[in-house]
Amino acid sequence: MSLRERLSSITKGNSSVSTYLHSICNIVDELALIGHPIDNLEMVIHALNGLGSTFRDFTTAIRTRDSSIAFNKLCDKLVDFEMFLQREAQISTPAPITANIAQRHYNGYNRRRHHTGRNNHNHNHDSQSRNNYNGLAYEGDSSVRIE
Repeated sequence: MSLRERLSSITKGNSSVSTYLHSICNIVDELALIGHPIDNLEMVIHALNGLGSTFRDFTTAIRTRDSSIAFNKLCDKLVDFEMFLQREAQISTPAPITANIAQRHYNGYNRRRHHTGRNNHNHNHDSQSRNNYNGLAYEGDSSVRIE
């Protein structure tokens, strides 16, 4: 594959922006050594073309500028944008949903309920003991916190 074809078909893929841009610079340097230098605008176009859909917003912003951008400035902006995407990915990663349940046992009530159930007393006695329970009601926070 010729150097021009390699330059036209290079893509970022899973590599970092720095690695991708370094690959472009290596090809451009090789072309310059054999007498086929690539100008700044062509380098910018090749770099933007190989970025992929993750960088679509970035490439659109660069392409719609009123003035062209120098390749070295493009490199700086691309590295910054890659760091921005990484921060966004960390922020948007959902944390696992957890719920903490607190229960309060009412000593007298629970003993009576279990006791009546084991001794086969009728159901009315059990519901009657629940209705007659004079213990303290739970006065704590009954909301569920999701962290």
